[in-house]
Amino acid sequence: MIYTTCIMFYATFAHGRSTKYGVAMGIFLISLSVFITGYYHYIQDPIFHQCAYALLTAVVLLRSMYVMEINIRPLWKSKERALKQGVHANGHANGYAKGYANGHANGYANGYANGHANGHANGSANGSLSRVQNAEQRRRDERDVQVLKTMWTMVAYGLSVFLGGFAIWSLDNKYCGSLHHARREIGLPWGILLEGHGWW
Repeated sequence: MIYTTCIMFYATFAHGRSTKYGVAMGIFLISLSVFITGYYHYIQDPIFHQCAYALLTAVVLLRSMYVMEINIRPLWKSKERALKQGVHANGHANGYAKGYANGHANGYANGYANGHANGHANGSANGSLSRVQNAEQRRRDERDVQVLKTMWTMVAYGLSVFLGGFAIWSLDNKYCGSLHHARREIGLPWGILLEGHGWW
């Protein structure tokens, strides 16, 4: 359980990062899982193992939710687009100022005529292109919202199954003797229904 969760931990945190970061994360997780194994073997307390597993799983789950929201939610993506457009607008303003200064130095009449004609033509073309891009962006945003709804439904279903199995496993640990006796009394095949570790 610990080692499988550490693999998921690595996949969640090292994806898209540098090789150096991936190697450091791998060394950290191998060291962590070996420590958990050794310490659990030393103290022989299942509560430590369960808490370590629960903590690792919670971190992976929260990180996965964060990545899902940041990469798909239109609200966050639109903020990123606005930031990029702000950088573009600054570059455009600087370019306009330099162009105006150069045009003014080279000749006001030629600069005005060329700038007006080009600006009008480019503005019309950019306006049509912008409308098409906005419509496409709205379609993508609506699609992303639907994808997120499906993903959150899957998260809720997966968590329900996982926590249900964890609860059954915990009950099996606590009432192991009673359940073992009951399984013998009932016999096969119905005794299998009381195998909490199997359900987990």
